[in-house]
Amino acid sequence: MRSWQAKLADAMHYAIYVLMLAMPVLRWLTLSAVGKPIVLIGLLIPSLTSADVSLSRPIKDDHEARVTPDYVLIGLHGVVALLHHCVMHDNTLVRMLIGASHRN
Repeated sequence: MRSWQAKLADAMHYAIYVLMLAMPVLRWLTLSAVGKPIVLIGLLIPSLTSADVSLSRPIKDDHEARVTPDYVLIGLHGVVALLHHCVMHDNTLVRMLIGASHRN
């Protein structure tokens, strides 16, 4: 893989991970601000903020605004993996599989 491709792949991975971490936290903040109980795997977890409906709307809007970029990045990630496999005929897709060796 060329260096610019590796840098772009790293940037995409970081962006996906940031969004994967941000989305549940934003949802947790939204539910906290609305005053709803937050249950995770049957356990009641504490609110991150006191109930404040006026605070919940901007947090919910931010959460919803991140959904589309998240889906685009995930879809683009899949398309590029298939491109590497079907067009470039390299082992990028194979290396992504669970249990696959990460050697080039």
